[in-house]
Amino acid sequence: MNDQEDDLRRGVAFRGRLTHGDWSIPVRFRATIAKDGEVRLRVRTLPLTKVTFELKRLWRGEGGKSAFFTLQGASDSGMSFASDFIIVRGIGERTPPTRGTITPKLSCSRADFQQARAREPRPILQFFLRDYEAFRDVRANCPLGEVVMAGTYPLKASGALSGVLRVTADRPPTDTDAWVTQARALCDHLRSVMGFASSAMIRAPVEHLWRDEIWTATVYDQSTHPRTYPQVFHPMSLQPIFDTAVASFFDPPRPVRNLPHALEWFCMATTYNETRLLNVMTALENLVESNLPDTDRLALPAKRFSKVASDMRAAARGRLAPDGAEPTATVAAFLEGLPAKMADLNRRPLLDKILALAVRWDVPMLDLTRQDLEAAIKARNSVVHRGYYYDPDAPPPAERDLWDHVIFLRELFIRFVLAGLGFRGDYLSFRGGEHTMRFPPELPAAGEPTLASQAPD
Repeated sequence: MNDQEDDLRRGVAFRGRLTHGDWSIPVRFRATIAKDGEVRLRVRTLPLTKVTFELKRLWRGEGGKSAFFTLQGASDSGMSFASDFIIVRGIGERTPPTRGTITPKLSCSRADFQQARAREPRPILQFFLRDYEAFRDVRANCPLGEVVMAGTYPLKASGALSGVLRVTADRPPTDTDAWVTQARALCDHLRSVMGFASSAMIRAPVEHLWRDEIWTATVYDQSTHPRTYPQVFHPMSLQPIFDTAVASFFDPPRPVRNLPHALEWFCMATTYNETRLLNVMTALENLVESNLPDTDRLALPAKRFSKVASDMRAAARGRLAPDGAEPTATVAAFLEGLPAKMADLNRRPLLDKILALAVRWDVPMLDLTRQDLEAAIKARNSVVHRGYYYDPDAPPPAERDLWDHVIFLRELFIRFVLAGLGFRGDYLSFRGGEHTMRFPPELPAAGEPTLASQAPD
């Protein structure tokens, strides 16, 4: 921790101005970065005057919506504060017989702190992480320099800052702006992959940057998402997946598109197994739709199907409104909805697309059968289309436990991600009880089919 970080955790006093359009007032305030990474602002009480009274009207904004204010200030030590995203949450007011006062209660969704420091030729980018659990530091060297990720174990409370992710250049870069941009992208990738490893959304509400003679801290208001799923990697065994995450950023074994979106669906916290099933299936569908070519996603090439669809619509119109007759309202509505419905005819079934991507990515599926995948898709369809999984008219043994489908799809998704990243090593599997699994697993015995080998031609 440097002096600036320590000061902000205790709180720094600033003198500045609160502004909205042409209106502004001088204010004194104290800014603190709390344990959860949020900025806490405390404004000194102001005398109630004609100018300050105007704040009561402005903070409601147009149409009753909260308005954004600008707050800027400087401390005695030379630290500056700036935010264009200030919201007035309320105004404390006192009106004694002598002179009234008001005390604005402020919050912000983003704030920037800055201070001059001794010149540092090698830039350093550091994020403070929320909800990252790790027993020991993990680190790696890469083209940008040294990368270190440290956490807390065990994680005592959700929502608190619990880790640090830092990239330090090993030499002065020729283009510092380009280095910072790439280092931020690397950190986003690492948070996404390590969040997948932890089955948690790892947030980074505080960014520190040291470059040239300037230290900058940017603080963001970010939501908290507690972890509710079993971890894919134990907090004591994160180095192998961290190495893979760093390597896959610079030299990915395959171009995995939209991976962060899929991983966010996978890590999304929820309470009900029905929603867990939908989340992991959505994550899997995201990977499939983003990474399969049209030849695997569509039954016919788009141009060829367009001609077939046109002929089908013409035939339907001729049948329902023959001899050029004006269709009834019901028929017209049916014909209007045909294009969207007919597009579904050209989409391959989800089962076929999953199997096709498994073949393309060489995903090993020794113990995952086609029948289990079909059953999981059917369970998802039941939840989506009728709103429940367990049939109230069938005895309990008639349906497999919903958690079995969730665990199956999580295992399937995990193997897709590990194959996409090029990972080799051990991870935690919960199918059949918690146990350590090797990836890629051993090859099946001769003549034993794998899920990937069951893909359609």
